[in-house]
Amino acid sequence: MEAIQFRDSWLTEASSSNVWIVKNGKLMVLPKDNLILEGIHYRLIGELCAAGDIVLEARRIAREEVFSTDEVPLSSAIKEVLAEISIDGKTIGKS
Repeated sequence: MEAIQFRDSWLTEASSSNVWIVKNGKLMVLPKDNLILEGIHYRLIGELCAAGDIVLEARRIAREEVFSTDEVPLSSAIKEVLAEISIDGKTIGKS
């Protein structure tokens, strides 16, 4: 279980992972800045997206977007990539 963190209604990160958002076939991630730590898989996932012609968009993500997205993958050195299925008791994606 991970704690998804928000600051002023903007997604920041999980307790020990980077948070990714999948919506309409596009992968979104937070830009590298002082609010998040760049995880070990951050660059690798970006490279895989480029190689697979998957759109990767680095931008701020609002809290309401997280709850209306298709998937919320998490990445970390220990978990590698893990799908989050619910946040605050709300199911993520299509059920």
